[in-house]
Amino acid sequence: MLVEFTKSADEDYQWWKENEPKKADRIQRLLEDIKSRPFKGIGKPEPLKFDLQGYWSRRIDKTNRLVYAIHTKKLPLFLAASTTKALPSSA
Repeated sequence: MLVEFTKSADEDYQWWKENEPKKADRIQRLLEDIKSRPFKGIGKPEPLKFDLQGYWSRRIDKTNRLVYAIHTKKLPLFLAASTTKALPSSA
């Protein structure tokens, strides 16, 4: 499965790699788990509702979530930071 980061998610991930490597490692573990088990596993995966229907989230820590959608063999990663950012309108 191919993981595609949005520009914002990539910037967040790069920041964490430089400033909080333990969280970057956590994100990497979440991504590996998502590749093998997209809807089960670590990080308490849950389907999102309403405007975000079709997306899933997993906990990075208490306040940050990794938000993703599964499209065939691609895994677009829309958010790797705070849940307060807006997501792209197309899933």
